[in-house]
Amino acid sequence: MVTRVLRRPVARILSIGLATCSLSSCNRRDGLNFDCKWTADTEFEIALQEEAHVRHLVDDIGVTEELAVRYGDRVAGWRLVDTFGIVSRHGGLKDRDAGRLAQQRCTATLLEHWCDARSDRCGH
Repeated sequence: MVTRVLRRPVARILSIGLATCSLSSCNRRDGLNFDCKWTADTEFEIALQEEAHVRHLVDDIGVTEELAVRYGDRVAGWRLVDTFGIVSRHGGLKDRDAGRLAQQRCTATLLEHWCDARSDRCGH
């Protein structure tokens, strides 16, 4: 049944278009690292009524979480390998508590940096 559908030109074009859209939405953001370091980003005052600012904020939160997890895993003893943007963990977990604490410290550090770079809306 699927092969019949893909033989039709319109279905084939739609399938290619859907696959292209799916892959392009999985962009890997530059600056992901294992060292709990925020990369250079445009500094601006957040305006929550602006949709683009809210999208940027949500993206920044996701990057913060990813950086903290990567850093915590590294401190915990995982050997992390980044291959084409996909991170895999190798070796044994050595110190789960140290990793958890490192992840929390990293999150706090990154959020502090983010607030300093954006505005004084973070309670400073």
